[in-house]
This record gives sequence, structure tokens and C-alpha cells, in this order.
Amino acid sequence: MNLLHFETLKFLRKKKTLVLLLLAISLPILNYILSGLFDTHETERADFAIQASEAENSAQQIEDISQNEPAAKQAAKQTKEEATILEQLVSDVSSNDWATFLKHQIAYDQLQLKGIEEGSIPLDAEELSRIHKQIKLNTYLEKYHLEPEISGADRYGINYAQQFLSITTPFLIFVLVLFAVIDILNNEKKLKTRDFMNMVPTSKNKLIQIKLLLNASFAFFLVIVTAITSFLTGLIGKGLGTFRYPVLFHNPATDQIHIDTIGAWLLKYFGLALLFILLITLTAILISKISTGDVVNAMILLAILFLPSALGKYNNGFDKIMPFLPSSYLNIPSLLSGEALSQNAQLTFTNAIWSCSAFIILLYIVIFVITRSQKKI
Repeated sequence: MNLLHFETLKFLRKKKTLVLLLLAISLPILNYILSGLFDTHETERADFAIQASEAENSAQQIEDISQNEPAAKQAAKQTKEEATILEQLVSDVSSNDWATFLKHQIAYDQLQLKGIEEGSIPLDAEELSRIHKQIKLNTYLEKYHLEPEISGADRYGINYAQQFLSITTPFLIFVLVLFAVIDILNNEKKLKTRDFMNMVPTSKNKLIQIKLLLNASFAFFLVIVTAITSFLTGLIGKGLGTFRYPVLFHNPATDQIHIDTIGAWLLKYFGLALLFILLITLTAILISKISTGDVVNAMILLAILFLPSALGKYNNGFDKIMPFLPSSYLNIPSLLSGEALSQNAQLTFTNAIWSCSAFIILLYIVIFVITRSQKKI
């Protein structure tokens, strides 16, 4: 029996392996059921009726107060147009006519932009950016005959997989990863096999490499299982969905907004998830070499992962070194959506790849040197 086979059997016999696998399978299913019980889209749909009523009332009030003011009349006219479109949106939602809904939503947003340009609607930079993004997103949906999210499109198979990964990362997913790798060396102490493993006539660095391979592969497998389970849950619940569905890129500059598809988003997500898993696993190995308790190890690892990002929120000077720290990119959904750019213009997908890769190589070299000097795991 070779060393890889022996380590694999030991790994698979751990109760923790089965528990984490069951969690990875059950969490997307439970979330799907619960989100179905508390449908937030119903609130969004009701909002159109409320907005339509408020717009109609506002238009009437403006008209009554300022009969002889041209500017007020123009504002009343625009508000009436908005109320009309909002009433049409209510009708579209009631009939599930999503193609017409998108046309009316685009028309409403364009009317809002017109109001901002003419000065009848107060200028708000954040609101202006949101409207531009909304127009681009809905135009894309209309072009490819896709349903908007308010229709429940986020509950289709591939759409739900992206939604679940986006909601649960970095916290839930990486908690699973953390539990999967935290006892990577300390497990030998629990089983009282560490002395035996140190006596095995093989390179200790080879043994470390095998443990790295097994634990990192299993942790990545948990992420894949979570994604597949969410996809199958949505597939059974509502249908397939499409890889072409848009994921809006939230660039701070309204003239630079572009659309990413779920397919592109998932490829980037899994690439970064794999890098972070390797990074976390290597960090866990290094910590296990200097600490013996899993709880202490977990606290140290969490501090390494999250403390730099936390400091960055309270210290503006920290922004300069944030792009070099992998922990700055730990919120993968925020990074891929472009929201991280509002915190630091250097927090890009490319920089995340370079930063994580550099630290992975550095950690591997440090562990190799320590293991070689100690001649034990």
C-alpha cells in the first residue's frame, strides 16, 4: 500500500469528511425551500402599485398648486407619464408579461434620466449610476428574451447556483473549507500517529504534499458539490436557466458599465475559489507546525484572513498595501461584481490572481524549508 493510498483511506474514514459533505449538499436545498416560503419578489411587485399611486397624487398636487408655472407644469406632465408607465408595469407583472415589462421598465428609467437632465428631478450621483446600470441590464435581458429577476428567474438552475454562491461566499463556503483543512497535521496528534508518520522512511515534504493535495482537493470538491446541488435544486424547482444570464458589473463610472454572463462569472469564481483553498490549506499547514490546538489554529487563520480587510476599513493609509494582500479579495462576489472597486481601485480580478499566486508560492517555499530543517511533519 503506497503512501497516497494510505493517507486517502485515513482521510475518507474521518467522520468530519461525511459531515461536511452532507452540509454542502443540504444547505443549498434548505435555502431554496426557505427562500420560496419568503418570496421577496412579491414585495418588489407590490412596490410598483404604490409608486404608481404616489406618482399620480404628486402630479395632481403639483398641477393644483402651480397652474401658471411652466416649470411646475412640465414636472407635473413628467410625473403623470411616470405614473402611467408604473400602472403599465403593475399590469405587466400581474399578467407575467415580462417582455413588455422590460420595455416599460426601460422607458421609465429613460424618463427618469430625462427628468434629471431637465432639472425636474434632483441630481443624485448614486441614483444616476443605478439608473444607467438598470437600463443596460434590462436592454440586455430584452435583447436575449430573458426574464428579469423579479419574475423569479434567480430560482432557475444555473441562476440559483450563481445566486447561492454569491450569497454564501466568503463566509459560509470558506467556513466549510476552514473545517475541512484546519486539522491537516493535528489530526495525526489526535490519532496518535504523528510519531509513526515521522518514522516512515519517506520524504516529509512528500507527505506534506500528499496531505495538501487531499485536503485542498476535498475542500474544492465541497465547493463544487455545493454549486452542483444548488444547480440541481433550481433545475428540479423551476428549470434549467441559462449561462447567458447577465451579472451586472458595477463599475463606478456610468460610461464604463459592462455586462458579464453567469458562465463567465462561474469560471472566474471557481478559479479564485481554488486559489483561496490552496492559500488557506497552506496557511493551515504552516500554523499547525507551530501550534497544536485546532481552536487556536482556527482563530489564528481567521485573523490572518479577515484582519487586514477589517483594518482597511478604519485606516485609509492601509489602502496602499491592500492590493498586495490576498485577504483583500476574499469576498469573491464583491470582487467579480466590481463593488470592491469602490473601496480600492486596485482590487481587480487580475490583481487577485497575482496576489494569491504569489502568496501560495511563498507559503509553499516556507513550509518546504521548515519541514526540511525539522525533518518531521
